[in-house]
Amino acid sequence: MMMPKDRIIRAKAQLLLYEPFWGQLVAYINEIETQSIPTMGVDLAGNLYFNVKFLEGLTNKQLRLVLEHEILHVALLHPLRGKSFNKIFWNIACDLKVNSMLPEKPTKDALVPDFHGDFKFGKYTIKDIPHKSEENVYDELMKIPENQLPEVRMDIIFTGRGLNSSTSKSKKGQSSSQSIVGGELVNKTMSSQEQADLKHRWDSILQGLKTQGIMPGGIKRQLFPEGPTQINWRFFLHGRFARLYKQLSWRRPSKKLLPFYFPGKERSIGIKAVVAFDTSGSMSQEELSEALAELLGISHQFPNIHIQILACDSKIHTILNIKSLTPSKISKLDLEGGGGTDFRPVFKWVKQNVGYGIDCLIYFSDGYGSFPIQVPPYPVFWVSHSGKEKVDWPFGELLLLK
Repeated sequence: MMMPKDRIIRAKAQLLLYEPFWGQLVAYINEIETQSIPTMGVDLAGNLYFNVKFLEGLTNKQLRLVLEHEILHVALLHPLRGKSFNKIFWNIACDLKVNSMLPEKPTKDALVPDFHGDFKFGKYTIKDIPHKSEENVYDELMKIPENQLPEVRMDIIFTGRGLNSSTSKSKKGQSSSQSIVGGELVNKTMSSQEQADLKHRWDSILQGLKTQGIMPGGIKRQLFPEGPTQINWRFFLHGRFARLYKQLSWRRPSKKLLPFYFPGKERSIGIKAVVAFDTSGSMSQEELSEALAELLGISHQFPNIHIQILACDSKIHTILNIKSLTPSKISKLDLEGGGGTDFRPVFKWVKQNVGYGIDCLIYFSDGYGSFPIQVPPYPVFWVSHSGKEKVDWPFGELLLLK
């Protein structure tokens, strides 16, 4: 019979294999058995405390969903953000928000908004939960009589006064957290710097998963609702190509997950990308040289990724392979152009010469030109100074030039 902790490890491995976004997130949690809580709970550090009896009542599928639920509490900083709130109401607000982001209902008694994003508490209804922050949902909950609320299984271990304590105090600039010693929850202090470091850690993890392109669209829309991607294109491409550089393969099992047999990683081959530059004047020569130098560095770092460079204004003037360049050639390179801007020749060239088997098209432009009517069947990333408030980008994702 499999031990309880081994079931969690197996569930983490299955998520890593079949749902890489969730798998990479839950890889950061550290599972700890305890009798101090009736179900599961997490703290800001990523410790997952679980009750064996609760775990035994979950199917394998439910366990994976519960792990997804718990890791979102951590990644969204719920233990930190709710430290000054009513703990019960905050836990309900966060559960509603987290469950609205999951693919399925984790357990039978889970609080999950309906198809319209609403949830009813007796005669009271909170509407459009997916488009509200946890704080907004909490404010609405506070207007509902407590006897109208369901019984809550607290699963957020707060960096505040503790799960069941309303009187514990800590020094100024510090926050009381909980950990487990000898199987029991105890209070410990967490400095403001430690909290800030953990916040930065989880923000970086989410941003990195978004950069890799594996974040589900519904979650990305909720976590990053601002519109254009506020990330430098260099960081984005490094993350994307690093993910593509090695793929899962059953021919090389993962040593980290033994004794469970799961695929390891091996180098991919034949990955193609096209980078187009609008030479009508949207980029300075200095910016162009910097971009080419960065792409050359990427091609050296990931030699199995083939990058074609196109220079185009109203027509294509230059076509070259990034590997044909050297730093000295880049400094002397003068890409022809200067006319009007038409994006369509590049998309036509990709269709005729590369086909739709490319990983992505990266297009450097200010966005003022003629776009194709048909959306291409491959990812397109626009690198520009111009945000969505200036240009109506009809498709693709927007990255920052600087």
